[in-house]
Amino acid sequence: MRTYLLPEHGNFYKVNMHSHSTLSDGKQTPEELKEIYKAKGYSAIAYTEHARLHDVTHLNDDKFIAITSYEIDFLDKTHTPFCFSDTPLEHAHMEAVHMNLYARDPHNVTPIELADLKTEFTVENLNEAVRRAREAGFFVIYNHPHWSMNTYPLYSNLKGVQGLEIVNGASNRA
Repeated sequence: MRTYLLPEHGNFYKVNMHSHSTLSDGKQTPEELKEIYKAKGYSAIAYTEHARLHDVTHLNDDKFIAITSYEIDFLDKTHTPFCFSDTPLEHAHMEAVHMNLYARDPHNVTPIELADLKTEFTVENLNEAVRRAREAGFFVIYNHPHWSMNTYPLYSNLKGVQGLEIVNGASNRA
């Protein structure tokens, strides 16, 4: 009888698949993040900057891979923003869909065009964004649906998404 989930033998890597540096709203530079994570035993980081795609392959070395990626978002501007009790109004929370796009070619720094899809927060537009991303050579992960205030009717109709980020450090609210 099998008693383990993962293979007993092989190469295993510790990877952060969702991070932000000073290239968007993070506090450390890409180089500082690399050193911090390497010191903690990580083999790779996906630099998922908000709406910005950067070639980070210059950070690669024999023991570290910088994954070329970025985070896209769609905001539902038709609903009143929600404020947690400790959140100032200017940081109000509204329903959104966040997706990380990981470049299959590490030198692919051409973001997909989304302006025409961001005019309406619809499942059809979200699915079109996923289709365009995959066609352009990206692996698509749907990020933290609970924190983004998404409900079953929305996420059950997303097509072509290849993975799910259930929670991350920033989206974990009590």
